[in-house]
Amino acid sequence: GRRALLNEEDVVAALQTASAGGSVRRENPGRLPLSEQVQLFRSSHAVVGASGSALIGMFFMEPRAVVVELLSFQGTSEPDTTWHELGVSLDLTYSVLHETRWFGRTRRPWDRREAIYVETER
Repeated sequence: GRRALLNEEDVVAALQTASAGGSVRRENPGRLPLSEQVQLFRSSHAVVGASGSALIGMFFMEPRAVVVELLSFQGTSEPDTTWHELGVSLDLTYSVLHETRWFGRTRRPWDRREAIYVETER
């Protein structure tokens, strides 16, 4: 399922400010037909999303497009670099934003399905 972005409104506002007049769209690729998913990624200059299968659309992005992978709190475990390695091999400008806050008492470091919080004030 889709991971919750706890402060999605703040993130969208920060992206709109940073895009300097570009358009920012919120999409859940998993709810779109495959042909629309391909078109969405093919036409995107930048994608920001949670680590996971939704990032598979980066295979359809133009070289040097931007991908920002959002990782939930990982505790002391090492982050999985699979998506980063794929992005770099596709000649994408790839970054990982690693959440540093711990929300919830039951979070396990290896469970990446947890909600994500992005610090937008930095």
